Formats: sequence, C-alpha cells, structure tokens
Amino acid sequence: MRNVIFILLLLLGLVNSILCQITIGASDVAGNGAVLRYENKTPSKFYFPTPNGSNQSWYYTFSEPTNSYDTVMVISPSQAPLLSDFPTANKVLYHPSQDFYNYLEVRNDGLYILGLSTNNFSIKYTKPYVIYPFPLSYGASFKDSTSVINKESVGGGIYSYDSTMSITRFSFDAQATGDGKITLNSQVHPQVVKVKYNITTVTEYWVRDTMVGWVKQSQNTDNFIQYFWISKKFGLTALELKYDSTESNTTEIRLLTGYAPAPSGIFSETQSPFEIYPNPVKDFIYIKNPEGINKIRVEILNPLGQVITQAQFYGNRVSRINLSKLPAGLYMVRIEAKGDIYYHRFIKK
Repeated sequence: MRNVIFILLLLLGLVNSILCQITIGASDVAGNGAVLRYENKTPSKFYFPTPNGSNQSWYYTFSEPTNSYDTVMVISPSQAPLLSDFPTANKVLYHPSQDFYNYLEVRNDGLYILGLSTNNFSIKYTKPYVIYPFPLSYGASFKDSTSVINKESVGGGIYSYDSTMSITRFSFDAQATGDGKITLNSQVHPQVVKVKYNITTVTEYWVRDTMVGWVKQSQNTDNFIQYFWISKKFGLTALELKYDSTESNTTEIRLLTGYAPAPSGIFSETQSPFEIYPNPVKDFIYIKNPEGINKIRVEILNPLGQVITQAQFYGNRVSRINLSKLPAGLYMVRIEAKGDIYYHRFIKK
C-alpha cells in the first residue's frame, strides 16, 4: 500500500512539473513598438547563476553603479536604413544611444540574428545563427556557429584594393538549465527560462602582400560563459550574466529595468497628406503640410499613448517641434486636421 501511495505521489509530481513547465515560442517575441531599457554594470562580486532545474526562483540585487544605459526599440524592418542587405529580416532591434540596428529573423524553429548596421554600413554574418530555438523550455540543448569577414581598402577608384582583413568566428553550445521566476532589484519576472552558453570567438588578422597574397598576422581566441534569463512575456532577455571560461568570476551584468509594450493601435500608421522628417529624430521634427491646411493640431505620444507635448500651427507649409530633451525611444505624431486624425511613427535618438 505504501509503495502504491509513493508511486502515485511521484506521478502527481511529474504531471505537475509538466503542467508548470515554461515554454517560449515565436509568438512570445515582443511586437513592433515595444521598448526595453537595460542597464550595464561591472560586477563588484561573484553572482551565482544557480539553482538549476524546473520551477526555480532567482533573486538578485545589483547595487553597482551603472556604466551605461541601453534603450532597445523593436521596430519594423521597413524603418531600418539598410534592409536591402538583410532581405529575410522580419524584426529589428534599434539601439538609439549607440545608433545601430540588429536584424533578426523570427522563425517557427527559433530566433535568428542576421547581422547589424548603422545608417551607413552593415555587417552581415556569413550565415544566420540561432540565438535560441523554439519552442524553448528547460532541458533544451542546441549549438550554432557563424563568422564575420571585414575587409579594409586603400587607394581609390579602379586602383582601390583590399589591404587588410579580419575574420571573426563565433561558436557556442548551449543548454536551458532552468525555468521559474527571477527577481531583479525587486522587479519580478514570473516566467523565465535560463540558458547557459559556452562561447568561443576566434579573430584572425590578415594583411595582403602584393607578391604572395593574404598573410595571417595574428590570431586571438576568447572563451567565456554567458547566462541568459529569457522572459516569456516578451521573448527577450531579462538578465544577462557573463563569466570567464572557468565560471569563477562574473565579468559583466546587463539587466532589464523597464519594459513598455506598444498598446494596440497606438503604433499603427495611417494614410496621411502630411510628411514628417527626419526619422530617426535627433533635435527637431518637421511636419510638412503640402496642402497648406489652415489649422492643424500636433501631439507627440509616448509608447503608452500619453501626450508628451502638443502644438498648433496655422497655414504653415513646414512646421517644427523641438524634441531635443525627449528621451530616446519610439513615439507617434498625432495630427488633427479638418476633423480627421493621422498617425506617423518615428524614432528619437
């Protein structure tokens, strides 16, 4: 009888574990218009990434000063400057403080990174590589690799030629070692999956010799371990902890301190007789009124749909609003004219 009860308890525990398992899929990745805010810190002590296993709880208090802030905006690929270099991208992460874009492809089998760009040049991986697979849950294991080739030229016109080259190869193997909830400085993320990455980067530096061709000058290899706590709420990281190759020293902290999903409808643009520029915006945003409509009312909305500033213009062909003090982020211009309302989306750097 005792054996029967023991077996029943084991079965109930197994069923409960299965029912409570957290699974992250493609549909969980934050939609266009979401804004995430991260802080980067240098650790003053060792932070344990344990415990492992299902239905765990992690508690972290980070009192170190913040080295830098990183606002990340999820935008449509059509808003990115060099989309033609990444034709399969269906989601872009824009970092206004550093003014660069990560091009992603969300597939049914995983979240892939294709490369990155500024407004003027792009860096493409030789092949897309998976950041994590879908569905992602405790116990999953995966690995991938890719590389980046960067050449620099000298001369000009028909006399230009590649003179130096760096080749960086990335490879990792990873395992989802836990799931549960994580508390970061009292901010609770109730559903996360923890993934451990063993990462190797190898960078080779080459110089082109006019007689013998490419000659390798040096090679650097770096091995390290990184943990991601990935939130089911938005399908991206809530915490990243980086360690040396022996996992005896915590070297970097990156934690989420704010998240704002785009409310339904707030970031839907509409057909409009008006034009706004530039986009992204640094100091001033200009509203072009080609039809010379006599009176227009302009409001700037934040991701929560709240009015940040407003103005009225009378017959101006081109009007401008000073946004130099506005924090970096994704915003909407709401224009009211002759009883109609128009929306334009823009990015503040």
